[in-house]
Amino acid sequence: MAQHLLQWENFRRLYLFVMTENMRMILRRWQRQLFPSEEFKRDRGIVERDIWSAGTLLELDDCYTRKIHDFDTVEELYHWSSCINYLDSVTVPLVCINALDDPIIPPVVLEETIKAAASKHFFLLYENTEYYTEYYTEYRNDITSSQAHF
Repeated sequence: MAQHLLQWENFRRLYLFVMTENMRMILRRWQRQLFPSEEFKRDRGIVERDIWSAGTLLELDDCYTRKIHDFDTVEELYHWSSCINYLDSVTVPLVCINALDDPIIPPVVLEETIKAAASKHFFLLYENTEYYTEYYTEYRNDITSSQAHF
């Protein structure tokens, strides 16, 4: 999955940048609670400078998230948090809808999940739309027009 996140297709890098910035803002806002002491950071191998300079979610997950959850690698963290670990527990029909132009989860990333779910009551629908491009344009227009009222 990591290699797909760094591609430019469907504004993926833009979304990744915005999500990384938002995550860093959350971490900074809650900095005192998340990093209560130097001992806490030292015990987990956390270097705040690495967090504040992370350029992508992958880098942020590597220097913070995986360490908080005691994973040796980001890949282990991502495997642990993947839905593929829960598909065996699905006992009712499950429909998942994913846009072909989804900037975060492109179809190639879901191939392993689709294979794992093939014997279950699992359906994955791909919608061939320009959804994210349209959504971003509409969202930006809404923001712009709402700011004009102030």
